Amino acid sequence: MQAAQDSPPVDHYTPVALDQATHDLMREIDRIFTKHPFFGSRKITAYLPQLGFSAGWHRVRRLMGIMGLQAIQKGPNTFSTAFTHTC
Repeated sequence: MQAAQDSPPVDHYTPVALDQATHDLMREIDRIFTKHPFFGSRKITAYLPQLGFSAGWHRVRRLMGIMGLQAIQKGPNTFSTAFTHTC
């Protein structure tokens, strides 16, 4: 058997700074979300072209995640009180 060979050194990922266009898009997403907190990423994506911005749904979703934005949604329709059976 041969001895295990060391793997070559790996260049680790170094994050790249966001460009100005991405910052402008994030600012616009934040402005829309502040005005309409119930808008999710898809609705914000549909709203952006009216304001002169263009971005795909996945990009908007990723940027909302970076900013910590999450749409206000109705929760599951569960009952707060338990039913009691009186048999």
